[in-house]
Amino acid sequence: MYPACSFVASTRYIGDSVHFRITQAARAAWQKNMNRLRLLAVLLIPILFSGCGVLAAPCRIASAGIKMVPIVGHAAALPTDACAAVIDP
Repeated sequence: MYPACSFVASTRYIGDSVHFRITQAARAAWQKNMNRLRLLAVLLIPILFSGCGVLAAPCRIASAGIKMVPIVGHAAALPTDACAAVIDP
């Protein structure tokens, strides 16, 4: 019914569905590819969002919340304002 594959250790037929048991080598190859994909995502996402206001939003929201504190709010919010300015100039 299905062609023999090198990555399939065994095949079970249950009703209309087919269940495959994947070999250890295929699982290791898949894991290696997923690790590469994760690394690529970790490296590219900051580049895609550089200078983006979305990344500066948590700093700006925290700053606005701190500025509501009477007397010391504006002085205490300076570090979060600096954070937002660095992320999104």
